[in-house]
Amino acid sequence: MREIRIGLPTLPYLRYLFLSFARLVNYYDADVILERDAILIRSRGTDVRKNLARAFDYAVELMREYMNRYRTPAEFPLSGNDRAKVIPKLVKALGLREEIRFSEMLEAYAESVERIALSLLQNSLYPFKNNGQLAPLAAFAADSYGYTRSPYFDGKYKLQIRLNPNQSCICIAGYAAARSFRARWGDNWIAVLIFPLTFNIVKYDFYRVLRNSLGQIPGFMPEEALVLWFALHLPPDFPDDILVLGLGEPRGNKPASVGPSIPLHITSFMDRSQRALDLLKSSLMKSRVEELLRLALQKGMEGKATRPESAIDDAVNYSKLLFVAIQDFDEKKLEFLLRSSRTESQTFGSEDSNVKKRYQTSLTARLIAMELLKRTVSHH
Repeated sequence: MREIRIGLPTLPYLRYLFLSFARLVNYYDADVILERDAILIRSRGTDVRKNLARAFDYAVELMREYMNRYRTPAEFPLSGNDRAKVIPKLVKALGLREEIRFSEMLEAYAESVERIALSLLQNSLYPFKNNGQLAPLAAFAADSYGYTRSPYFDGKYKLQIRLNPNQSCICIAGYAAARSFRARWGDNWIAVLIFPLTFNIVKYDFYRVLRNSLGQIPGFMPEEALVLWFALHLPPDFPDDILVLGLGEPRGNKPASVGPSIPLHITSFMDRSQRALDLLKSSLMKSRVEELLRLALQKGMEGKATRPESAIDDAVNYSKLLFVAIQDFDEKKLEFLLRSSRTESQTFGSEDSNVKKRYQTSLTARLIAMELLKRTVSHH
């Protein structure tokens, strides 16, 4: 058969993991259609299971890349309960040996999924049923730990999620795909997961483009600086809005903990700002803007013992002005120049290291503002 429907969970975080998996499917080989309660995958070949197998193999590739880049001790974040109870059941259900590595488990599943009777596979995936025999891995249970801000979750209610082996493997692959970077958040390092918010059907390697273009995420806040960082580094025809989710990964007795969750409506922003973005991406300007944004994005990385820095606050204000200014608001470009020039003159010549940093930040901002005014202001 040429097509299969994968039912979508109603829980938001779990749903994003399924959408993340769908983005692994090669659009040259299949059509991927987002429906109200499902993802429809329609193969251009004769057997849709081959498309699923290739998607799982791609997840393995991304999982290994992440491990090599960040030298993580394990391929996948597991709690003590995962190791003791959940993984043995999953491995047994898949008919694999217990000591198998995560990447090998997904590879074995990719090979075996082509042999599962399509009717059985379809019945296990659509509609989404929360009645499997497997508890979710701790990394998939963020809906239980605070991602769902619902008045019905009062701490006494325990969210029960039960998955079947096919659904569990989709979650593992979706997580491996979305887990793109590591970043500081306060005193801790957390995983940065990037999910598609829209599902525009274009032949674009979503995950490869994100990893290769961005390189890193310097921080999360303010949101305007994060949008600018993405817009500065992604290609102008990047097709989707995205959700950036910071996750403290489970380990031992520690469950997953949800950090910042920031929807970025990047496509419309890039459309509105394209003329100015082209200027900002020129080599000298790009290094200046990156310097300013890196400093602004340190705001979310301040730990309990960190002393506040005025230069960071300046950079935050400048990044917010820049965010509005490049969307063709000429008065904001002028305000950006005036504010940075004023602080530059007030801090010039000081021997204090913190004031020197403020001077350097304001100088960088002024040079960006001057170039913006010179090259992009509308002449009436």
